[in-house]
Amino acid sequence: MRIRLKLKTVEEQLIDYNYNADLNNLVYEITQDANPELASALFHEGMIVGDTPIKPYTFSRLLFENYRATRDGLLVKGDGEWLISTPVDELAENFINGLIGRYQVKIGHNRFTVERHQMIKDPELTEEMDCFMLGPVVTSVLREDGREVFCHPLQSEFYDLLRQDLAFKVKQIYREVIDPADIQITIINPEKFDLERSANLIHYQGKNIKCYLFKFKITGPGKALQLAFNWGLGSFNHQGFGMVDFLK
Repeated sequence: MRIRLKLKTVEEQLIDYNYNADLNNLVYEITQDANPELASALFHEGMIVGDTPIKPYTFSRLLFENYRATRDGLLVKGDGEWLISTPVDELAENFINGLIGRYQVKIGHNRFTVERHQMIKDPELTEEMDCFMLGPVVTSVLREDGREVFCHPLQSEFYDLLRQDLAFKVKQIYREVIDPADIQITIINPEKFDLERSANLIHYQGKNIKCYLFKFKITGPGKALQLAFNWGLGSFNHQGFGMVDFLK
């Protein structure tokens, strides 16, 4: 399930580029208003799905029609939106309940009017979907020496990790085992892909996270594609990474 918040600011506002933690705090705040026990679980180990604690949600960047990148941050004004997504109905219902009567949201030092919120119907899926990213995707691996290394879209390991992650999510939500090899993810127009332009570096609670934005094609079992849409791709989804949408 996906929820869209329509936001508005009459005055131009400057947003720090590293606002993922502020958005994640807003998720907890919204959930807290509806279900304090669930919010506490999300803040700590995660909610129990099956017999495993997980944090099965993701969210988009702030998407404003009128924006300008500056050295000090992102200047925004007018209409914008923010999306939250989860494959767990209970969590989606609590998000909705926590938004009832909420006419303003605080993100860092900024405040935005909530004009409305709405549920978005899940798209009809085919075995092959063209996608773009509403939040940059991350893959990382721990090396034998204990270092965490971030992979990039020109490395085969990047796609291996995305496939393995989706197979893991299918097992967590649906209790089914799928072969990661049945999932394929490829860059659209690879000859035009620019690694440097697609790269983002986001500072999240003392950690620098290397992540990427690009268009891609995904093929695979329907449940894997459904979770790519509702839970996201890659690592750190609950911190605002890996949210995708399908190209019309």
